Amino acid sequence: MSKPVELVVIGAGSRGAGAYASYALRHPDQVRIVGVADPDPIRRGRMAEAHDLDDAQCFTTWEELVAAGQLGAGAIVATQDQM
Repeated sequence: MSKPVELVVIGAGSRGAGAYASYALRHPDQVRIVGVADPDPIRRGRMAEAHDLDDAQCFTTWEELVAAGQLGAGAIVATQDQM
């Protein structure tokens, strides 16, 4: 059996947490969330709790996440359309 793909999520709102990251909760054999970037501490905290992320895996901005180095194999970019 292959290991799940490890991904970070940029934007923990309806799309990031609700549509995409929730897939990882339903299919842990396929996807694992290993980091999150979101300016809202409540949304960021919910993602951290749901995916068992520690402080070193949670970021306020995508720039901070990128500066931390590679955490996963890819990124789900779920920011607002205007950003």
